[in-house]
Amino acid sequence: MPDWMNTPDMFLIGALSFIAALLAAMPLIDARQKKREGQPGARLSMYREAMIMLWTMAIVAVLGWMLSGRPLQDIGFTQLHDGWRGMVALGLMVLALGYCAWQLGQMLASSAARQSVRKQLAGVELGMVRAETKQEAWSFQALSATAGITEEIVFRSVLIAALALVMPLWGAAIISVIAFTLPHAYQGPAGMARVLPTGAFLTAIVLVGGSLWPAIIAHWVIDMTAGLTFAILDHFENKDQNNLETPHDTVALEA
Repeated sequence: MPDWMNTPDMFLIGALSFIAALLAAMPLIDARQKKREGQPGARLSMYREAMIMLWTMAIVAVLGWMLSGRPLQDIGFTQLHDGWRGMVALGLMVLALGYCAWQLGQMLASSAARQSVRKQLAGVELGMVRAETKQEAWSFQALSATAGITEEIVFRSVLIAALALVMPLWGAAIISVIAFTLPHAYQGPAGMARVLPTGAFLTAIVLVGGSLWPAIIAHWVIDMTAGLTFAILDHFENKDQNNLETPHDTVALEA
């Protein structure tokens, strides 16, 4: 029997193996979801299944860490660092919240801003993710809260701390960002390119501040903003289309 099976680390290794297996199965899960696209209630069902899977991964990750005999403080369940590091982490969180508020304000006020976002999202595969009804929109917000909490616990908390036991912290951080990005492959290359810097930004908040809660709040608001963005785009779609189709008066310039 391997030595690690005789130590408390077997619980942590088992938890990480379980999470890795779920992540490895994501392509199969995505393929199954795409087959259900267009069926009544398929999107709501996908939201529920995603929330169950995320909470399961988070609970297993935390239990694996605790049963290995290590304190929760080491995975970010603690206060922010004192001094400049805590202030920087808070500043990054406020920056994220401010950007999200600014983005929503622009979307509400400007047709040109909405058209720009539509072009940016054109290459992102969001068929089974983007809510289309009010019920789906509310469910998406529940999923946003779930992702904000659970994904930070799994990727920015337990995964980084566990990998840092056997490699440099910077290497653990890089692997965690990649592991966070890969499950978003269903969004296509354009979607993954948008997720990657977000994951790196959230990782920086945790590493600098030493606490999970600023990253959880930032992650939650970022995902919530995505849901509100979709709702705003849908609300103004007819108006924006009419603006594009309406010819504008032109004024000839005199030589």
